[in-house]
Formats: sequence, C-alpha cells, structure tokens
Amino acid sequence: MTLVQNRFWHIQSGASEKQLLDKLAENFKVEKETPSTIDVCILDDPDAAVSASGKLLAKTGRNQWWLYHDEGIDKVSRVSAKARFWWDLPDSALKSSLKELIDLRAVMPVVDISISEQAFVTRNEDEKIVLRGNLTVVCRADQPSSNCLFVELRPLRGYDKAFERSVELLQGLLDQELEAVSMQAMVQHCGIGPEVAETKPGFGIYGEEPVELAVRQMSLQMLRVAKGNQQGVVDDIDTEFLHQYRVSLRKSRSLINLMKKAFPADTHQRLKTLLGDLAGCTNQLRDLDVFLLGRESYAQMLPENFQAGFNQLFRMIAQDREKARKSVSKVFQSTDHANTFREVFEILEKEPFYENAFASQPVLEAASKKIIRRYQRIVALGLKIDDKTPDEEVHELRIECKKLRYMMEFFAELFPKKAIKVLIKTLKKLQTILGDFNDYSVQKEFLADYEKKHKRSVELSAAINGLIAVLHQKQLHERTRVQQAFADFNQDAVRETFSELFSSQNQPEAGK
Repeated sequence: MTLVQNRFWHIQSGASEKQLLDKLAENFKVEKETPSTIDVCILDDPDAAVSASGKLLAKTGRNQWWLYHDEGIDKVSRVSAKARFWWDLPDSALKSSLKELIDLRAVMPVVDISISEQAFVTRNEDEKIVLRGNLTVVCRADQPSSNCLFVELRPLRGYDKAFERSVELLQGLLDQELEAVSMQAMVQHCGIGPEVAETKPGFGIYGEEPVELAVRQMSLQMLRVAKGNQQGVVDDIDTEFLHQYRVSLRKSRSLINLMKKAFPADTHQRLKTLLGDLAGCTNQLRDLDVFLLGRESYAQMLPENFQAGFNQLFRMIAQDREKARKSVSKVFQSTDHANTFREVFEILEKEPFYENAFASQPVLEAASKKIIRRYQRIVALGLKIDDKTPDEEVHELRIECKKLRYMMEFFAELFPKKAIKVLIKTLKKLQTILGDFNDYSVQKEFLADYEKKHKRSVELSAAINGLIAVLHQKQLHERTRVQQAFADFNQDAVRETFSELFSSQNQPEAGK
C-alpha cells in the first residue's frame, strides 16, 4: 500500500489557528504539542542577487546563517555579529555559494520576521494517533498583525481515510496548496522577502529616434543610477556603491563626449565640466579601495621576509582610505554637490535643441557611423604596434578600444542581439590584455608616489619597491601579449561582422 504524501497549504487570509484546529475537532480529538518561536532576519545584497538566484539567506540570533536553495539548505554557525561579506564567514558550502552570488557586495538586513510553529496530533475514537500536523505562522516584526498561516498534514500508515477526512474538514479554510514546506517557500509565498527589481536591457531607445533625444534619455538613466548609489557610499556599506557611482558617471560622460555634436557647444562643455566635478572628488578613495581589495593577491607577490613592511603598507592604506571616505561623504552631503547634480539634470531634461543635422539624425544611423569609424581607427593603430612601439601608443589603443566598447554597449539594443554580443565578447579579450597592461602601470605609479610621501621605515620602502618590481615584470609580460591579442581581434570574420552590422548600406533589425 502506498502511503499518502505529506501535504502543505497556505491558509486563507483572516483564518486563525483556532478555527483550523476546531474544524479538525469536529471528527477527531486534537492534542497540541509544545509551541516554538524563532526570530529570523532575512538578508540580501544591495542588488538582491541572492533572491534573484531563487535562494533565501537568513540569520538567527544564535549566530547561525542559513541559505535555502532547491537542493536543500546550507547552514553555518559561530558567525561573527559583524559579518557582512562572504569572506567574514567560516569555511563552508554557504560561504562558497555566497562568494559566487554576491562577489564584493555586502549583505544587509532586509526584513525581520517571526516564525511560530505549533505541532499537533489527532486521535480517533480508539485514542490512536491517526494524523500529525504542524501550524506555522510567519509575520513581519514591524507588522505583527500581518500573519501568514500555513498548515502541513502528515499522514500515518494505515490511516489514509482519516487523512482524507481531515482535508475535507479543512477545505473551506485552505487557500493554496504548495509543493514545499521550507522557510524559503513560506517567505516567498507571503511576499515578505527581498524585492527583486525587474531590469530591462538597454535604454528603451529606437532606431529612428533623433540623436539628441536619445543621448539625453540615456544620460539621464545612467545619472539616476549614479545618484542612487551615493547613500551607500556615505553609509560605507561596500565598495561597489562607489564603483557603480563612478561607472555610471564615467559612462554618461563618455556618451556625451562621443556624441558631443548632439548638443550645442556650450551645453556640451558645461556637462563635461559638471560630470568631471561629480566624479573627481572620488578618485583617491577608489584608488585606495582597489588596493585594499587586492591585498591577498599583492601578498602572494612578496616573500615572507617582506611581510612586516607589507602589513605596515596596508595599515597605512586603510587609514588613508578612511580619511578619503570621510572626505567623499562630506562632499556627497554638501549643498554644492547637490546643486551640481541638479544642474546636470536640469540641462538634460530640457527639450532638445536640434541645433544641427547630427542632433536630429536617426540614432541608429549615427551610432553605426561612429562605431565603424572607431573600429577602423583601432585597426589602423593596432597594425602599427610591434615590439618597439612606445607604451604611450599601446595606451592609446586601449583608450580607443574602451571608447568602441562603450559605443557598442550603449547602442546594443539597436542591433541584432547575437551578433553584437559576439563582437563585444571578442573586443573584451583584447581589452583585458590592454587593461592589465595599463593597470600594472597605474599601480606602479601609485606605489611609487606612496613611497615618496610615506618614507617611515626601511621595511615599508622594501615592501613597496618589491611590489613595484613584481608589477613591472607583470607589465612586461602583458606587453608581449598585446600583438597576439590584437591579431586575434583583427580576423576576417570580425571584420566582416563589423561591416555587416554597421555599414551605412545595411539597416540591422534589432533584437534577433
């Protein structure tokens, strides 16, 4: 005989535990067991990446973290009360999962909930237990009246009819049957977990839209993202808030510069100045963040006898980072900063001027011409590079690749999805080599400048100079890879795809 499986329901809104147990008492003797209650804090990162992946992260007051997923639940105990990042957790499957999900983001409290459970049994006339069940009440700590009630019924072998009768008795109170009985299923069904924002790719522009209107629309969208990240920087939640702030500003400034003819000359110049002001105050903080985030990889570059100076270096960088953070926080909360943002929005929200033919040109046509010309310039620069090419020309190639990448990403929604994605991926490979080459150069300059300003000990100078030497060797290695990386990019197939997508004779059909 096949045993009936456990079944789990959400109870109709307004129904109570008493009503449910009273219904069962019409045919059975109901006995309640000792109830239990646990307070739980639901966690997620600022991007709600955990929830978006279909998982649920929670912690209890007993220093336990739980990660619910389709395969079950991962748990870890003895977690520090100050833990915010995956690297703050003890080694565990949960730690590994979080590393993949949130990377550099912090986890933050989303909502506090209370989960109360009341186990019960029902007996027949012979005093035999014929059913076991469990009532679960989930409610928000800040809304104790918003209870969400669930019941699980567990049949016992030989008492299938008693189970079926119990379901009949409760039928008028049952709302929806659910497949799972986990906290994750209950929280999601109650709608009290983290909200996952629906993000649509692109900017919502269309091919025939005039250039100036499209650029205004795209710039405003990126600037809203930048502005939305400011409070996270002030609160020092994680370094990604500053990174996203800077990326959004950098992209909006690049778009405005790459399409500068879309605006009157004085408008373009004013926007360029204002956006530079909004980003400039964060340069030092981001440089220090990057070094602190790379501490582990830097530590592996030096022998053990350099560690005393290395530790001193990173203590000083951490101290300087805190000073820089306070400075940026002060700027972000200032009236001048708010006025700068307001002026930028006011300029971009104005009706287009359409001062010239380029400004009123269909954006698909303009973007195609810009992209193909930028690509041709990269090919011309790349073909000139050999072992004796000055570093400055390699950096110029990197800058041109960056501009092309931005252009392709800005206007990707106007072109066939698969083809543009392949081209961007191909360009990224070349960019990675050029980017690493440049990063090593920037890091060397940062450390050299830091050593000049902080000559506090022989150990510190030794550690800094040791890092500079290793970074120099890494830079030389990347330099040898530039020519091959460009050759991989400069293939016939890539050239043909660029011509097909962006040639003035072709009119791509977007989205395919």
